[in-house]
Amino acid sequence: MRDVCINGRFVRAAEASIPADNRGFLLGDGIFETIRIADGVLQHCDRHMARLSHGLDVLRFPSIHQDDLVEDMLALLRHNAVKSGALRLTISRGSGPRGLTPPDPASPHYVITTHDTPQTMAEVRLAVARFPKDHLSPLAVIKHTNYLPAILARCEAIEQGFDDALFLNSDGFVAEASAANIIVLSAGRLVTPPVRDGALPGISRARLLEQNLCSEKSLTAYELTEADAIWLSSTLGLVAVSHIHHHAIPRNAMMHRKLTRFLFG
Repeated sequence: MRDVCINGRFVRAAEASIPADNRGFLLGDGIFETIRIADGVLQHCDRHMARLSHGLDVLRFPSIHQDDLVEDMLALLRHNAVKSGALRLTISRGSGPRGLTPPDPASPHYVITTHDTPQTMAEVRLAVARFPKDHLSPLAVIKHTNYLPAILARCEAIEQGFDDALFLNSDGFVAEASAANIIVLSAGRLVTPPVRDGALPGISRARLLEQNLCSEKSLTAYELTEADAIWLSSTLGLVAVSHIHHHAIPRNAMMHRKLTRFLFG
């Protein structure tokens, strides 16, 4: 088992521990980033760190020296001799007294782990989650460590015979899947739900938008059933959607290859 980095110190994963009063463990008071590793390099690290910085501001964490974090992430890659896979950086507000009010000052606690490249399915079947995503919450646009709504939605989808859950927001517009953005091919163009509808500002999503390969558009679940093709996009991969509930979605192999080449080389 690979070693992990806790607050700048390498330890064996089986021996790693956090204090019992850690707010990330007790309250989900934390934030994280997952970064793809290719050829021993952290892909788009600057983008991930910029998103992390925004999330830390939203959560009102004290400032953290990002150069030190990046140095520790790179050191762990070398230490574990990782050439491909994924790295996760998790930051909690640290230890604190019982209750919700954060300690003042807080002492953030971070853990860095590396993982093999996850196996992805060739295609996924999506069930619409029975509860909406709160697109008005300030947490909707950051990768905080409380993923319970997504976990519950995915569990329920699997129980129904599907692979993942599709979130609509409280206005009925498509937001995202449990842990991925939605990319839709419609009338010959690629569109994706806007952040204002509850879509996480994903790194792959942002790159597609910046290159004008995709545009933002509010979408209903019905519009998805009329799509020419649909994909789930994340930092780690791209997977085609075969069904929305029991409605079959067409495949587009040519566009799939184009998106894969652009996003992942």
